[in-house]
Amino acid sequence: NHDDNFVSFDELRNYKYLDAMLKETERLYPPTYFIPRLALRSVNYDQYEIPQGWLVNICPLLTHRSPLIFSEPTVFDPERFLPPREEHKKQSPSLMGFGLGAKACIGYALALAEIKLLIIHLTRHFEFNILNGEIPRNAWVPSWHPKNGVWINIKRINI
Repeated sequence: NHDDNFVSFDELRNYKYLDAMLKETERLYPPTYFIPRLALRSVNYDQYEIPQGWLVNICPLLTHRSPLIFSEPTVFDPERFLPPREEHKKQSPSLMGFGLGAKACIGYALALAEIKLLIIHLTRHFEFNILNGEIPRNAWVPSWHPKNGVWINIKRINI
C-alpha cells in the first residue's frame, strides 16, 4: 500500500531525471554570479601568475555556459547530466553554483531533498498552466526571477 503523500529517502534517490533537471537549472541559473576565494599560495595559470593573497573570483555563470564543457551551452537540456552523455564529468569542477569542497554550501543536500519533495508533491496533486502561454524571460536583481512575473493557473488533480 503506497501513500501518495509519502516519499522515502530511498525513493528520492530514484528520481534521476528530476536530479538532472535541477542540475540543469543550477547550470543555467546559478544562485550567484561569482564565488570569491583568496589565493593561499602563488599559482601559475596558463600564462598568468596569481600571487598569494590575491582575491580570485570564480564565475559559475560563465563556466556553466562554456562550450568547452557543455554542448549547446545555452539550451536547457537535462539529459546532458544522464548516461551516456554525463557532460559534467568531462572536466572537474564543472558545476559549482553552490560552491565546492570544504567551502560548499552546507545546506545544499538538504535544500535539494526539500526541492525534490516539493516538486514531487506538487506534480502529483496539481496541474500548472502558464496563462498567456508565453515562456517568461529572466532577470537578475539580485537573484534570478521572471522579468515580468508569471501568471499561472493551478488546478487540483483528483487522484
